Amino acid sequence: MIRAIGILCIVAGLLAGAYNAYCEFHGIAVVTTPIDVGSTVQLPEPVTPADGANVYRGAHLYNWSLAAMVAGLGVAILCIQRHHNRMDILSPDRDEEHRSQRDH
Repeated sequence: MIRAIGILCIVAGLLAGAYNAYCEFHGIAVVTTPIDVGSTVQLPEPVTPADGANVYRGAHLYNWSLAAMVAGLGVAILCIQRHHNRMDILSPDRDEEHRSQRDH
């Protein structure tokens, strides 16, 4: 179950990165900004370089950072899960590791 969550995070991060590359190629960036409708509803809003270079670059920086953090979270989850399997006495991964060390 944990491995599946890690893999899903990595896939989501890669898909977000691919979408960011697509948006950057087409000269748009999608950001979530609050709108004033009397509530805290936030809707995605496209930003173009005409809206301001700093706003556009900031939106892309935010989107790329978010994609990298989600993929990094997935890698961290897989690393922690693998370490946990190595330390678990009942895990089949531990038996294979000890067998390969004894054979050498």
